[in-house]
Amino acid sequence: MSPTPAHDRAAVPGLDVDWDAAGRWAGRLVAPGPTGSRDELLHVVDDLRDAAERARPLAVRASRLGPSLTLAGTQDVAAQVLVVDRPGWARAAGQSFAALVGGLASDDGATHRLVPSGATAQTASLLGLLAGRVLGQFDPFGPDGGTAVG
Repeated sequence: MSPTPAHDRAAVPGLDVDWDAAGRWAGRLVAPGPTGSRDELLHVVDDLRDAAERARPLAVRASRLGPSLTLAGTQDVAAQVLVVDRPGWARAAGQSFAALVGGLASDDGATHRLVPSGATAQTASLLGLLAGRVLGQFDPFGPDGGTAVG
């Protein structure tokens, strides 16, 4: 089977991945994160929340999205900040990809998913690898127009 030419890629119906399963499997594959006392971990979580709040204006400026946010009337809407462990990040990333890619729509509008376990396992491996390397991200498909996950 040859690769799909770039001009035909829009015709490809979708990715055959069970994103929920990929997120769950990745959560089992990822190495555990740093450990500490409960007080230390609570302090780290507070620091991450503060960093997420400080990062928003920097991200808006760097992405040049300020005018678009103003037009949409969302310039003052803060994203929900979630601080999660590595398995939690993997599950959230799987859900984000599911919202981005979606299922396969049939002629009657119903959504069907083709879920070969090979593609799901490969995706789980990738999410498991990334879960230990991503400190924070913004999920535009999260509730209320976005979620910061870190």
